[in-house]
Parts: sequence; structure tokens; C-alpha cells
Amino acid sequence: MKRSYVIIVLMVALAAAALLWLRENPDANANAFQRQFKKELAALYPYSKVQGNDLSSLECDLGNGLMLLNLESLFKAWRHDPKLRDNLVTHYLTVLSKSQNIGQYKLVAARVFPQIRPASFGAVYSGSDLAPVSMELFGNLAVFYVVEFPDRTVYLTHKHLSDWRVTLPTVHEGALANLLKRTRKPALLKGSPGLYAYLQGDGYDATRILIVDELKASCGNLQQPFYFAVPHRDALYILNTAGLNNITAPLNKLEALTRHLYRSSHRFLCPEVMVYGADGYLTLEDYRAQH
Repeated sequence: MKRSYVIIVLMVALAAAALLWLRENPDANANAFQRQFKKELAALYPYSKVQGNDLSSLECDLGNGLMLLNLESLFKAWRHDPKLRDNLVTHYLTVLSKSQNIGQYKLVAARVFPQIRPASFGAVYSGSDLAPVSMELFGNLAVFYVVEFPDRTVYLTHKHLSDWRVTLPTVHEGALANLLKRTRKPALLKGSPGLYAYLQGDGYDATRILIVDELKASCGNLQQPFYFAVPHRDALYILNTAGLNNITAPLNKLEALTRHLYRSSHRFLCPEVMVYGADGYLTLEDYRAQH
């Protein structure tokens, strides 16, 4: 009897220690939260593929096309509310249904932003009206369009545009205007003459190459042609060579930085330095071959 009592006390102590460790270890806590969320989501939506491990942008499909879920607030609630240990996804979907609805275009137009991603993004929906709408950019990249909400980011689909009776050029123009309003001045990197960086971290830094004509003044009165790099979604580097006696060193530095950032990010876009000029977008190799 005494031995059984000791074993029970030991088990309780171990359980308490495990709970305390989870509370004090945010990484393990976040992993446990994600496992539960993904497991419950898979049970409710068997055909939904959940991708990513970032609580601020967990990619999934809840039956209406691709979206990125921001689960940071839910995670904080989950850590402190025992009631959320079960039916986590059901609770989240209930909250989601009460938040802003995507509604009509005029109601969400100010929330629409462009986002560069690999052109293959959303290929699983090919031929479906739930396929995300996009415009080709260069290489294997394309511009997609999202509606931002505090708790999620919804990718616009062909169904959205059809229901709204809105054309893609209209959406594109409005999205660029929204992006310009949100854009801050770039940083001139120390020790790198002429190298400007857009690193706002909002998911649209690479996309700011689309509004570069409006940003020339903030990049040292930038003139075409110029070199740039978009190694991943959260980075845009622009090299202004005006006034530089030798561009070899800064260009080599930009190439090395681009390759490194491309390989180290799960939001990778383009591993090459690009050139933008009268001929549009060219790889550095193609530009050198033509000049």
C-alpha cells in the first residue's frame, strides 16, 4: 500500500513538473499547441493540407481556398485556459465566424495587398474556381493577392472576383496603392555603399519591387537599369550604382547575400540577382550577355 502511494505521488510530481516545464518552455509549448491544432483540423477537414510552423502564418484550407491563419492570440489563450485543451479548432472557427467577413470588394478593398510567391503556389486548385488569382512576374514567380484580417490572410480566388464582378487589373491597381501607403523608407546598409534594403517584415517586402518607380527618390534617386534581389518574401535589396567607382565588390556582396538568404528561408523566392531596366526584368547573367 505504501509503495503504491509513493508511486502515485511520484507520478503526480512528474506530471506537475512536465506542466511547469511546458509553461516555461515556449518552444515546446508552441509545438504541442500546433500538433493539437493540426490534428483537430485534419479531423474536421481531411483534404486540407496544413503547411508551415509559423504561428503568425499557418497555411491551410478551410473549404473556401487557401489562407494563412494567425494563431498567436489563440496560442496565448490556449496556454492559460484549460477549456481549450479540447475542441481547439472548433473554438477557433466559432471566433473566426464572428470576425470580419470577406464580404463585397468595396468593403475589403483597403485590405487587399499583392504578394509575390512561386507561380506553383495553389497549383493543387488548378482548373477550380478556388484557384488563387495571379499575374506572372519573372522566372517562376507570380503576383498573388490577399485580403488581410487580424486573425487570417485570405488569398483571392477566381470565385471571389467572379462574385464581386471585379477584374484582376482593378484588384492589382488597388493592391499596389495599398502597398505604397504602407511602405516606409528603406535602410541604407552600413558598409555597403548604394545597397538599400526593404525589411519591414510584413510579408510584402519582395513585392515592393512592383512599386519601385514610386520609391526611386528614397533609394538615392534611383535610375534604370539597376540591380535588385528578392531572395525571399521578407526582403528586397536594391543596389544603386550611381556614384560608385567600382561596382564589382558591392555586386558580388549582393550575389552572396542573395544566395545565402534564399537557401536559409522557407519563404524563398529567387536565388539570383536581377536587373530592372527598359527591357523589363532580366537575370544578371542575361543582362551581362546583352551588354
